[in-house]
Amino acid sequence: MDFQPDNSKKRNGCWIVFVSLFAVTLLLCFISSTISSADVEAMVLIPAGSFVMGSDAGDVDELPVTTPDLDTFYINKYEITNQSYQLCVKDGVCKINHDSYKFYRAAYDSYADADFYKFPVVYVDWYMAKTYCEWRNARLPTEAEWEKAARGTDGRIYPWGNQFGPNYVKFSGEWWPQAVGSYEDGKSIYGVYDMAGNVQEWVSSLYMPYPYNSSDGRENVESVDQRVQRGGGGAWAIYRTSNRSHYYPTDKSPIVGFRCARDANP
Repeated sequence: MDFQPDNSKKRNGCWIVFVSLFAVTLLLCFISSTISSADVEAMVLIPAGSFVMGSDAGDVDELPVTTPDLDTFYINKYEITNQSYQLCVKDGVCKINHDSYKFYRAAYDSYADADFYKFPVVYVDWYMAKTYCEWRNARLPTEAEWEKAARGTDGRIYPWGNQFGPNYVKFSGEWWPQAVGSYEDGKSIYGVYDMAGNVQEWVSSLYMPYPYNSSDGRENVESVDQRVQRGGGGAWAIYRTSNRSHYYPTDKSPIVGFRCARDANP
C-alpha cells in the first residue's frame, strides 16, 4: 500500500493562520475607525520648513517680515464646529458656551441647534479653546503655525492667492459666520479651509511684537496677557493672512472660534 501524506494538518494550520490574520485585520480596522470617529475634525499635515511671516504692506505689528523655520505639524482642516464642541461638553470636560449667534441670526438660539452643527463654535474664550484641544490630545496652533498653514511658503496675501473675489469668501452684504468649508475656492495651498472669511481664531501665542520667537515667552500658557487671534471676515484687512487681532484670554465674541493643531512627532 502506497504511503499517502496526511495534508489535513497543513490545511488546518493554514486555516488557523488565515482566521488569525483576518481577526487581526478586523481589529486594526476597528482601531483605525475608532481613532477616526474620535477625532471628528480632520487634520492636515503642514510640512517642515521656512515661510514668509508678516507683511510690509499691512499694520505696523506685522513688521518686521521674517522667515521662521517650523517643524512639521498638523492643523485642523476646518474650524471646530458646534457639533464637535458638543461632544466635549457631553464628556464633562468643556464648558457650555451659553451665548449664541443671535447677534447675527435671531433663529440661532443654541450651539446645540442641529441646523448649526456645521457652523464654527463661538463665544469660547482662550481657556475654553485650549481645554477642547487638549481633550482631543491636541493644542492650539502657535501664531507662526497658523500663518504658515494659511499662506504657504510664497508669501501670498490671502489663503488662496493674491487676488480677491466673491468666490473665495463672503464679502458683500451682511456678514455673519458660515458653515465650515462653505467656500471651496477659498482654502489655503495646503487645503485648510476658512483661514479667511469666517470667524477669527484663537492661537496659543501672546500678543507681542515681531519677530516671532517661540522661546521669548510668547508661548507662556500661564500668562493672563492678551492672546492673538487670526483670520476672520467682514473687513478687507482681516482677510489678509498676515493680519493680527488680539484679545484678553477671558474675552468671548460671536465672531471668534478656533481650530487645533498637533505635533507631527510628539
